[in-house]
Amino acid sequence: MLKGGDLIGKPAIAYDTGEQFDRIQDLIFDPVKNQLIGFLIDEGGWFSDARILPFHSIQAIGKDAAIARSKSLAIAASQIPEIDRILKTNQILRGTQMMTTDGSYLGVLVDFFFNEHSGEIEGYEVSGGLFDDLASGRSFVPALQTLKLGEDVAFVPPETLEYMAERHQPIPATSPSPATPPLPDSLQTLENTLGRRVRHSVRSDNGLFIAVPGQIITPRAIERARTYGKERELLAAVGLSSPEPPVIANQSDRLYQKAVQARTQASNLWDKLVDTVTDWQEQNLQARQQKRIKAAVGRPVVRAILDRRDRVILNVGELVTHQAIAQAHEEGVLDILLDSVDESNAQIAPQEFRAPQTGEAALEQSPPESNPLPPLATFPQPSISEAPERDRPPIQETRSEKGHNP
Repeated sequence: MLKGGDLIGKPAIAYDTGEQFDRIQDLIFDPVKNQLIGFLIDEGGWFSDARILPFHSIQAIGKDAAIARSKSLAIAASQIPEIDRILKTNQILRGTQMMTTDGSYLGVLVDFFFNEHSGEIEGYEVSGGLFDDLASGRSFVPALQTLKLGEDVAFVPPETLEYMAERHQPIPATSPSPATPPLPDSLQTLENTLGRRVRHSVRSDNGLFIAVPGQIITPRAIERARTYGKERELLAAVGLSSPEPPVIANQSDRLYQKAVQARTQASNLWDKLVDTVTDWQEQNLQARQQKRIKAAVGRPVVRAILDRRDRVILNVGELVTHQAIAQAHEEGVLDILLDSVDESNAQIAPQEFRAPQTGEAALEQSPPESNPLPPLATFPQPSISEAPERDRPPIQETRSEKGHNP
């Protein structure tokens, strides 16, 4: 299996010339057929059609590139009505809520897994649902039937829940054909993985997914593990004891065995690291977008912002509001709005600082200034000479007059 999101940004290469002629921008998914039907390599514009690579034109596809038989097989989307119709609906899989038709919530769609040979969708990666893996926060929803994809919710049949529940009783496997040699005793326990939940990713040597976290092991997963020689890794992924290692005859075999074990451990660590980095990138993108939204509110836009039905959300020069942010997000044009914000520092004359309309949270007038207390009144004090005789103090004799006889 391959994970759809891992291919975005990967090169598209022509097999006949060896030329890298474009990069994958998105994957085109038919929810009715549960099938990957093409790759978007150019979104087009007002006067140009989108260009796509139909899945049937792909010679090989891996985790690092998509190889088309020829560059000429990249065509306009309008040449395939089925693909053109899907692109015009502008339905986005990522972020859609997933629910059974009887109302059981399964989580939010994050990505999908598909068969690298046929393009068949094998399952969906969701987060926040009932069967979330404690370590990764993700779960695996098997693709059983048609996915009914709506504006906000994608519906799956009710029996999907049964296939997401862990079953320890082995599912009867088909009997091998007479031409198939019997399995060694060391591999018989692989059948015990049927119905068990995968704890961590199991990959082939070339990076393909054999089993992913949250997935319930099916006969197809066991067959894939045997094809790529990952039986022991699959046993370990579901928590079962792996078979006893074979007797190692010489030193070179021991070194080889240690190298295989080290590679397996490194692969598991790499899977965990990739999951951690992916979560960190998502959180970082959300934080950056919130920062841009805060910086945009209250600033004008330099072009008209239209919704998907060409109704005007904001016209040129109008200020970005929280309501405009919410409406643009709902219509899928929030990035366009944020890219259209005027971030220049406009020079405003002093007489133009005051807006003609007072804001709802503004003070309509300044509070009256408190008047200072009046100064204390002063009254003239009478001098001694002006006081009545009865109120005058007695005159004391000076030392020179004391004892003087006239």
